[in-house]
Amino acid sequence: MRKKILLVPLVFLLAISLVAIGCAAPAPEVVPEVVPEVVPEVVPEPIELTMVGSHAIDTPSLVLYFEWIKRVNERSDGELIITYKGGPEVIPAFDQGEAVRTGVIDLLAAVGIYYSSAVPAARAADLARHPTIEQWYESGMLAFIREIHEEGLGAYYLGGITWQTPGFFHMYLVRPILTLKDLVGVPVRVTGTSAPFAAALGMSGVSIAHAETYGALERGVVEGLMSVPSAVWARGYTEVAKYRIAHGFYGGHGSSGIIVNMDTWNRLPQHLRDLMDTVQHEVLVEYKDFSDDGNEADLQSMRDKWGMVDIYFSAAEAKEYVDIAYDAKWALMEESLDAATIARLREATKL
Repeated sequence: MRKKILLVPLVFLLAISLVAIGCAAPAPEVVPEVVPEVVPEVVPEPIELTMVGSHAIDTPSLVLYFEWIKRVNERSDGELIITYKGGPEVIPAFDQGEAVRTGVIDLLAAVGIYYSSAVPAARAADLARHPTIEQWYESGMLAFIREIHEEGLGAYYLGGITWQTPGFFHMYLVRPILTLKDLVGVPVRVTGTSAPFAAALGMSGVSIAHAETYGALERGVVEGLMSVPSAVWARGYTEVAKYRIAHGFYGGHGSSGIIVNMDTWNRLPQHLRDLMDTVQHEVLVEYKDFSDDGNEADLQSMRDKWGMVDIYFSAAEAKEYVDIAYDAKWALMEESLDAATIARLREATKL
């Protein structure tokens, strides 16, 4: 009897437990956590451009082109890599214009005289006589130079990298003179830039390679030359030609600079084009005294080492001398350019 009494509550408890279990909510379904797939970032390949230069490796201003390349490469954050391949030893100077036109190279640290057969007006940059960078940019010369490069070479003229105050070409002679008349009949080494001026002075122009000029001066084949201080100093010409006519001419900004194959330029993203343009102007302004200071240093070195003497004409003859230089260059340009281009050029070079 006692056992039956004990079993009743046990059965009752068991029944209640089963009911409770049956009425309880089902256990929540375990959903596995979804981990988002990690997609690796696609880093685009950098745009690689090649550049050559018209300048020999010992040309002082070449360091400014290297500075431009360095800054553009660094500030493009790996998007653009410009590689300088070399100078005339890689592609002869007179073939470089065609190389950039056809895309053999992307960029050229250019000297316009070397591709003037394709862009005759490139020689006209020497006619600009603006005394400051700001005046040059306000003159319309940049738009003019860009237009003639696109038309004649299918290239984009980015801009000049070196500023030189106009008038840094000079004549150097083996003997002193007193007046303009003393130049008549004197044999002088000339280039395409200086030949018209020599002829207008009544001098006898002789075309001689740089490598042969020193010997020609020594032998009396020529008795003078026209060039810039850096070239005269580097080649030691004033060891023989000690007399410099101190009144300078030519050398306007825009006769050299960076040009880009037009297809290359057009396919670059706008922000990289803006970067190249910004850095060009930045280097130009930052180093605006580089060439002028270098010219003065070279002239002083020639005075100190070889006793170079500066010749000064009277004020009237000095003006006549410089005017003859520019008039001769204008006459040359008028022979090779149409009237509309001449009119635009005269407007852009007007002071």
